[in-house]
Amino acid sequence: MDRERSTAAHGHRGAAPAPARTLDVAAAAAAAAAAAAIQQQQQQQHSSSSNSNAAAATQQQQHGRPADCSSSKTAEDIAAAAATAAAVATEAEAAATLAATAAATTAAAAIATAAAAAAATGVATIAAAGTAAAATATAAATREAEAAAAAEIAAAAAATAAAAAAATAAAAAAKMAVRNASVPQLLQQMSDIDLTFASPCTCQQQQQQQQQQQQRQQQQQQQQQQLQQQQQQNRQTGYGGFGFNRGNPQQPTGFGGGLGEPRCFCSAAAARRHFC
Repeated sequence: MDRERSTAAHGHRGAAPAPARTLDVAAAAAAAAAAAAIQQQQQQQHSSSSNSNAAAATQQQQHGRPADCSSSKTAEDIAAAAATAAAVATEAEAAATLAATAAATTAAAAIATAAAAAAATGVATIAAAGTAAAATATAAATREAEAAAAAEIAAAAAATAAAAAAATAAAAAAKMAVRNASVPQLLQQMSDIDLTFASPCTCQQQQQQQQQQQQRQQQQQQQQQQLQQQQQQNRQTGYGGFGFNRGNPQQPTGFGGGLGEPRCFCSAAAARRHFC
């Protein structure tokens, strides 16, 4: 029994040490119970030894057996108690073994479950890492495409700006060429204008205009004098009031012309001062 207990203890020492301690406690309890039973039997035998001697002798004479059968019966009881204790210990050991096996199975199942969970977590982690890597690659490709597009746009803008600058420079050059070509003409025109103002022809024209104005004023004065003389003659002859001038039909009348006679072409100032 001790060999089996030690074998079971060594076989399950790493998995479950608690059942081995339980078996030791059960064996100690069984041994204590057997010792107590032996001590009680000895006390009973000692107290009844005096009374049982006569009965033992009589029984020996009647049956022809020795009178020391009580001691043999006590030994049988002790052996039976020890066997019962051993059976109980064996059953307890078997139960402990089953419990240890179940615990080991449960632990193995837990370990397998944890391993499966770890594997699933690893797969999920790998999948997430793959997805993140794909997203990173896509983002990098997108950024590269955007950078290329921006570079193309910048190049096009630079080309457009260069073309605009070239066109502006060409227009400025053309304008400068036109200006340079027109400067001599402008200088010639300015010199002509200066010569025109400085020439004596202008002064002569002004003098002629002044003389013509003076002549016109003299003619107007002469016409006014002639009109006044004609009016006086008409008053003397009696036809001045109606504007008739039969003596000289070519002369204007006092009221701006008579019947079939020419109109007066005197100036406005003369018309305001005199009857024309």
